[in-house]
Amino acid sequence: MDATTTNTRNLRRRNARAARKHWIYKSEDVLRLYEIAPNTLTGWINYGLPYTRSTCNLFLGRDLNAFQEWFRKKNRRPLATGDAYCVHCKNVHSAYDNEWRIKQNTSDYQQLLVECPQTGKDAYKIVSKAEIDAIDGAVNRKTRDEKGHCDVVGLGSKTAIFPSDGATHLNAANLALRYDYQIHLKQAAGFAETTILAALRHIAKFEGFADYADYKSTHRDAVIRFKEFLEATNSVSDGQLSASTIVHALLDLKSFFAWLSQRPGQKSISPDIAALFTPSKTLMSLATICDERFVPSLPQVRKMIHAMPSTSFIEVRDRAIMAFLLLSGVRISSLLSLQIQHIDIESRMVFQDARVVKTKNRKTMRTAWFPVGEDIETVFVNWIQYYREQGATDTSPLFPRALDPIRLTYSNTHLEPLTDQGKVRAIIKGASAHIGIPYFNPHNIRKTLALYGDTVARTQKQKKAWSQNLGHRHIATTENYYGKLDLTEQIETMNDIRATNARTETMELLQIVQSLAADQVNVLTMMAKALAEKQH
Repeated sequence: MDATTTNTRNLRRRNARAARKHWIYKSEDVLRLYEIAPNTLTGWINYGLPYTRSTCNLFLGRDLNAFQEWFRKKNRRPLATGDAYCVHCKNVHSAYDNEWRIKQNTSDYQQLLVECPQTGKDAYKIVSKAEIDAIDGAVNRKTRDEKGHCDVVGLGSKTAIFPSDGATHLNAANLALRYDYQIHLKQAAGFAETTILAALRHIAKFEGFADYADYKSTHRDAVIRFKEFLEATNSVSDGQLSASTIVHALLDLKSFFAWLSQRPGQKSISPDIAALFTPSKTLMSLATICDERFVPSLPQVRKMIHAMPSTSFIEVRDRAIMAFLLLSGVRISSLLSLQIQHIDIESRMVFQDARVVKTKNRKTMRTAWFPVGEDIETVFVNWIQYYREQGATDTSPLFPRALDPIRLTYSNTHLEPLTDQGKVRAIIKGASAHIGIPYFNPHNIRKTLALYGDTVARTQKQKKAWSQNLGHRHIATTENYYGKLDLTEQIETMNDIRATNARTETMELLQIVQSLAADQVNVLTMMAKALAEKQH
């Protein structure tokens, strides 16, 4: 099997978390998501996959995930020492009863191959040295002339049904309305999927609080109780809901019920219901308080990068990720969707093409590398050169996933991008701990650059260019949300201002003294001496 086929197969593997938890899917969406045939989906429904009948069959992402997890467990085939599953006859065969051998792959992994007594083909699995030793200690290798009996083990249950009694959508009418609102937000309002998912999550939260009652039966007391419930969970210190989260939830519900009140058949919903979801002024005020999380200085980030190891492919890649975050100031979603062709090394520029790159609000932009040091540029440029030597092309992802540990090979026509944002956070966590500074969010590197810009960008034109290079249309965005000083810098800056003002007042006094006549200077000198004596 060549690498291209292998990578394609890996992409087709069903992921139990592939569906968005609160997203609502049509049948066509499910077929596309899992790359399955209609008959397979029908089989899943027969196994008990929950769905709602509306103008079309609707599936909630949370139910799809739960079903996938159950379905995988149902079909799980636990194998004992010496057992291997045969994909040809769909049975398990044991090395204790059949001919077997060990195959060494190009990597450190070894395969146990057991001959299928029914087809004569091999059943195989990856095994450890300990398992090989256990088999060697129990049986002697058999030759092709010796045949053992077939150890047939029943696998999975053909009649098991998914326990869907706890299906999350207990109100089919509500689910259909949420699906219509999902379409409205995407097609009419033009919101991004992440924004829509947040709104759907907040609506589902209210529906659960209201015991899955019809939306059109929502009354004033239910809204008030829900607001009180949310405000009671508001906490800054114990990991509960923040004021900002509560405000977003209430505003999402306000928009939803305002839209719902205009729907045919939903006129019984009073527009006043939507207004009742308006957050209190206290919550709105608390939600605007800036988060005081740690923002590293430029020297700290540079120290992190230089302290990172760079021996293996993954270590070189991880170090380049940190270097590029500092060089470009891109958001993490853009970082993981860029391709090599979007990098202009000669001009020191990044082309964030919204047709390919996941930029905020799908905005296409060209940005220059920030002047954070030629040594940081070298780290990134060396990665590009090394990466191309491994077979990367212009259309390859800028930062790929790890090599397949079994096949240890890449296909020049298909390199899978690194898509897990948690991996980037893990890289920062390890690198920051290595030099003894607190962990910080990848987005905070943009704040590091904003603060550095306050130092190096002196003219208004330079400040504007720096702000635009961060992807901001207005300088105020950079100053209000990114350029906030921490408390220590704030106090030091205020002391500098105070000292500067004191020096200015002294210079003004000297200028006044120089303009006075000799007798006036004598009078002023006597007054100054008298004041000095009083202080002592």
